[in-house]
Amino acid sequence: MVTDTATLLRKVRKIEILAKGKSKEVFAGAYHSAFRGRGMTFRESREYQAGDDVRDIDWNVTARTNVPHVKQFEEEKELTVMLLIDTSASVFFGQADQKINYMAELSALLAYNTIREQNKLGALFFSDKVDLYLRPDKGSKAMLRVIREHITAQTGKGGNGIAAALQFLISTHRKRTLCFIISDFIQESYSDILNLASRRHDLIPIKIVDPLEKTLPSSGMIPLYDAEQNTFKWLDTGSIENKKNWAEYFEKYNQYYQLSLLKSGITGIELQNGSDYLPVLLNFFKNR
Repeated sequence: MVTDTATLLRKVRKIEILAKGKSKEVFAGAYHSAFRGRGMTFRESREYQAGDDVRDIDWNVTARTNVPHVKQFEEEKELTVMLLIDTSASVFFGQADQKINYMAELSALLAYNTIREQNKLGALFFSDKVDLYLRPDKGSKAMLRVIREHITAQTGKGGNGIAAALQFLISTHRKRTLCFIISDFIQESYSDILNLASRRHDLIPIKIVDPLEKTLPSSGMIPLYDAEQNTFKWLDTGSIENKKNWAEYFEKYNQYYQLSLLKSGITGIELQNGSDYLPVLLNFFKNR
């Protein structure tokens, strides 16, 4: 991770220039339009009509009347944006660079655009549990606080931190909040809580995938670090069986992720570690 302040400022400045220059008219407009009206205060419920957002279904009234109802909201002037950021052991992994560095640059861009839109920005860092919660605030100070904590994050343990983070979000945020979940999603047991959280908040999962997770290159014997056991284990990358087990291991988590999104009616973003994320984000925001 980057710990040098000068390096941090250069990376932040690079992101600001990218947002202000190349993508000023496109990215900012798409970002603003995609989330305009998502910060809401509940007003009343009415019967469901074709075209209504299923995320706004009022499950209590629907169950009581046996007729589908949706919640109606009044738009608030500002939106609260939360970045749920994975710092578990698996994100400190990567072929060319650790995923955590790529994720830090991505979260900085999202943080910058949130502050530019004069919305509140908060963050929640998690590994096998919730490690740090930054309360939503406005202004550049809030943005720099998120970036600083991200790039100085230490290797966490594995585990079901996504579920813990979503449960914490539900418990602490009563008003509808826009939440970016930035993770490699190499976890399980979060499907149910993801579904529950999606009914109360606007969730956008951003899955970071490294090329090594899809194909294990033949590089002889390589050491793999087990963060939970704090030990190194040797892996024979030339073994056909090891290649098969490697691919199946990551595909298992990918299938769980895809089914979880389908169950919750959520559309996510998938980015390859080290790739240019801007075109993918632009396309997502434009079509949202």
